[in-house]
Amino acid sequence: MAASTTAAAQTTSNPVHALPCGDEAEVVAPVPGDVDVNASVPPRRAPGLPRSQKKWLKRQREGESRAERRRKRNEGTKNDATAKTRSSCADQDTNEAHSASSSAAAQDGNEKNSGKTIFSTKPTCARKAGNQSAPTEEKLAKLESAVVNGRLKLAINCSFCADMNFKELVSLRKQIELSYGVLKTVEEPFQLHLTSFDAATNPLAAAWTAVRKFDESAGVKANGVVDDAVAEQGSEDALEETLREVLMYGAKTNHIQNPSCDAGGEEQHKDIETRPAPPSSCSSSTLKASAPLIKDNSIASYEGRRLAPLLRSLALHKWKLHLQPEPYWDAFERVIILSPDAEEPLLDVFSGPHKSRTEDEEMNGTTATNFDENIVFVVGGSVDRTVRKNQSLNQSMEKHVEKAVHSRKRLPLREFAPKGAAKILNIDTVLRMLAMKAAMEEARTTKNIEESSSKLDCATENEWREVFHQCLSARFLRQTEAGA
Repeated sequence: MAASTTAAAQTTSNPVHALPCGDEAEVVAPVPGDVDVNASVPPRRAPGLPRSQKKWLKRQREGESRAERRRKRNEGTKNDATAKTRSSCADQDTNEAHSASSSAAAQDGNEKNSGKTIFSTKPTCARKAGNQSAPTEEKLAKLESAVVNGRLKLAINCSFCADMNFKELVSLRKQIELSYGVLKTVEEPFQLHLTSFDAATNPLAAAWTAVRKFDESAGVKANGVVDDAVAEQGSEDALEETLREVLMYGAKTNHIQNPSCDAGGEEQHKDIETRPAPPSSCSSSTLKASAPLIKDNSIASYEGRRLAPLLRSLALHKWKLHLQPEPYWDAFERVIILSPDAEEPLLDVFSGPHKSRTEDEEMNGTTATNFDENIVFVVGGSVDRTVRKNQSLNQSMEKHVEKAVHSRKRLPLREFAPKGAAKILNIDTVLRMLAMKAAMEEARTTKNIEESSSKLDCATENEWREVFHQCLSARFLRQTEAGA
């Protein structure tokens, strides 16, 4: 009896482990702090991949999902475009049918509408093409006129190519291509010159001349692909050998100096000592033979194969510009050197102190209106990964060069550009800035408004600020605005 009473007391004191039966079974809330001996213990985590590999797999899955979404979006865009094209074609057919029926009805007896056109029989795509062809022809006419009669004359000084390495020359080739793109896109085209582009002293000119001669002799197709029959004869190998020699030995090859020799028609001398020196026709000691760009034979062969298609895209002989083998101090009478190391800023292009004044203007103290047509702005074609200070400035101060130099200027970046602007810009950026500033001055002078000197200074400042805002990259402008 005592044992049963003790068991009942234990059951009453611990209701969690009580096991009721029958209709009286109900869920009893556990008491805090009580341990359930029947609960299963969670298994120990099995060793898996390292955290770095998990992150890599996660990035891979995210990239695949993004690619899948992009593919579906592109497919949807293509389907929408196809549907729009089909609907537009159906609308055109409907319009043509309505036009034919309406014209027939008008011929039958409707005299009132006989002279009216209800629907245009010309397709919409043809009308758009007609509207786009007119500006293109006008732009080509402007380019043709700018080659001879361009008021703004800009020259790229390529005399520093002998001091560049291979990467810098490839970058210069790209900037020349972008500069011609600027010439085609600006509202008022300018006259563009490439000076010191001589195959005897310029390795870029030597390589470009070799590629052009090979294309003329071998018959390269319009898309830049060499004919199969010519490739079987080994002419492409001869071109690669020529480019390899240019990269290893500089611009000192016989077939490049002699225009009558083809790319693979004359036996090449492998020894650099047997190569002739640059011709004595060079007018200055500033022009020198280029140093070897690449010393390793295998690397030179590889880079030569890579350089050939890049030079084919540089169609200088077809572009609307002037190729001049002589330096700028022999090609032009008066030049203005644009150098980031110059002290005086270039405030105006067409109305600065380098312009000529008439006697009446000098007596009245008004601004100059007559532009000196002989002035040429020279931009240094130097692409230096490690900045070489005063390179173009020191060259312009030599005795044989100084005779043609009118003044030395720099862009007013310190005065009007956003805070922290770099002084050294790409060649195409400088050309775009000069073209835009010249166009703004042209628009200002066409108004024929007499302004005071203070208003002119304010207009100059506003024009340069607008030019810098449009020509500097958006990334740079965001950085300057965040820093301010």
